[in-house]
Amino acid sequence: MNLNLHRVILAFSFLFSTPLLAQISINTLPYAASTTDFNSYNPSSSSNLNATIPSGWTAASSGTAAYRGQGTGTANSGGYWAYGSSGDFSVGALRSGTVGDITYSVAFLNNSGTTIGSLQFSWDYKQFRFANTSGWDCSGTGALASNATLDAKDFSGSSTGTNGTPVTTTVSPFTLTGLSIANSATFGISWTTTDDAGADNGVSIDNFKVRANNNPLPIRIARLELLAKRKAEVALSCTIESSEELQSVVLERSADGLSFNPLNVFEDINSRNFSRKMVDSRPLVGVAVYRVKMLDLAGNVNYSAPQVIQTNTDNDALVRIAPNPCHDAIQLYRANTGQATEFVLFNALGQELRKFSTESAQFTVDMRELPAGQYFLQVRQGELTQRYSVLRM
Repeated sequence: MNLNLHRVILAFSFLFSTPLLAQISINTLPYAASTTDFNSYNPSSSSNLNATIPSGWTAASSGTAAYRGQGTGTANSGGYWAYGSSGDFSVGALRSGTVGDITYSVAFLNNSGTTIGSLQFSWDYKQFRFANTSGWDCSGTGALASNATLDAKDFSGSSTGTNGTPVTTTVSPFTLTGLSIANSATFGISWTTTDDAGADNGVSIDNFKVRANNNPLPIRIARLELLAKRKAEVALSCTIESSEELQSVVLERSADGLSFNPLNVFEDINSRNFSRKMVDSRPLVGVAVYRVKMLDLAGNVNYSAPQVIQTNTDNDALVRIAPNPCHDAIQLYRANTGQATEFVLFNALGQELRKFSTESAQFTVDMRELPAGQYFLQVRQGELTQRYSVLRM
């Protein structure tokens, strides 16, 4: 047989033996889709799962996962689930037994006739059942393959709540800039269940949203600087220069550098320049991470570089911790050496890691075996108990 003809036959054979995945066509820029809520996701079996999943979405499994129906996480059968109740459902999975890795994917086709320069995404992770810290492994596909920002949007389950009580972890809107997704190119996101030992987590994805633009976001210069640090106040100076008019500016604070909450909100700015004093009137004990969120009139969101500030280290503190944030170890300096002090170190889930006591004025805690993240140090001296946040970088 002619070699080229053989190649053509093989190509057609592969084409018709592999399902063609639907894609969401982006026909014009800027593009802003309505939120995908999956409330109609309710296939009768795994074989017709894609009949009720929204257009552009697909599901696959490396094993023989079955569709288990709608549920709230009280059952432990592995497979595809429509997690939720009362018309509020989400695309879910339970990586249990021999179902294999379960993957949900969304795919897009740039059909706009021009290049996509920026994308903004947001969604919710939900957990309906807990057995350990397994969850979702997020990654980009197509033109977004190996995208570091998407790779960092993984989800690890939490022990918060009980089976049947959903816990929502929101992935706030984030923007991928500096892209060059050509016309006719495809791109997307996939979420694959992780499989820790004894995995029995019921997890899902909900409220997905995407925006696309042919230009990168406006250039902004944002400076966030410490003005003063006192027991009852942390004052910062914020200066912003933007090429687009700003709609709002928000000072946000975090104890771990991952989950941020708003402190000061400035709205209806309608200017390209912003300069203001911002105050945290109830500082955390230990360490706090501050950043500024900027929203312009076109709906684009950017963030300043974070500022890590050691807070509340005055004479009322039982101990002084340095350095914080830390890398290899922290030094504990006791303020009152007249009596023994008890220390308990917890992780971010509240699980006790170490417990010790000392009468020394200075004590070293080795942090090298602990992964980067937030920890809490409980200090008890007599009838006084204080709790400090410790950040390992």
